[in-house]
Amino acid sequence: MTGSRPEAALDPPDVLVRRAARGDVAAFARIVRLHHEDMTRVAFVITGDMDAAAEATNAAWPVARDGLRNNPRFPEVSARGCARSRPPRRPS
Repeated sequence: MTGSRPEAALDPPDVLVRRAARGDVAAFARIVRLHHEDMTRVAFVITGDMDAAAEATNAAWPVARDGLRNNPRFPEVSARGCARSRPPRRPS
């Protein structure tokens, strides 16, 4: 991945996915920071073992990164899913 944008921390999830798919390292790092803990919890529920859960989660990130890079439809589908799961904005 090339490039980096410190503002990636401020982007909504669908924008982060699109930026990460284009190789934005900061955007992918933000995705990891946002979801690593939850992924580890889910893996723990599945495996029942914290070491196995941590190993599975760590192994999943390169697969996700490669999926973003190599599958032309993956960013589009993921970004749509992120947009749907985002809580509605409250009026200002």
